[in-house]
Amino acid sequence: KERNRFVADMRELAERFLALGDSSSAVNCWHFAGASSTDMSGAESLKQLLDKAITVSRMIGDQDGLSRGYSLVGRFHEQRGEFLKAGDYFDSARVVKTE
Repeated sequence: KERNRFVADMRELAERFLALGDSSSAVNCWHFAGASSTDMSGAESLKQLLDKAITVSRMIGDQDGLSRGYSLVGRFHEQRGEFLKAGDYFDSARVVKTE
């Protein structure tokens, strides 16, 4: 329950940062929420949250945020046993980091 509350708080905080025009802080909030979740309940909404972080990171040119987002989505797929998808995301993270 505490973890679910944390994720909800991070989502709300991310929206507040976006409203203030601070996209980078919003991305960090989404990453914290994604990284803290080891429980796969609500998995699809967690994946949507991480996809949003990737999209915003790409829009603002945040390479570190983009790489971290790809890594977290890779971890998401790894936890679900989707190892090929996980590998694709981990590889994308590596490519972004080495550019």
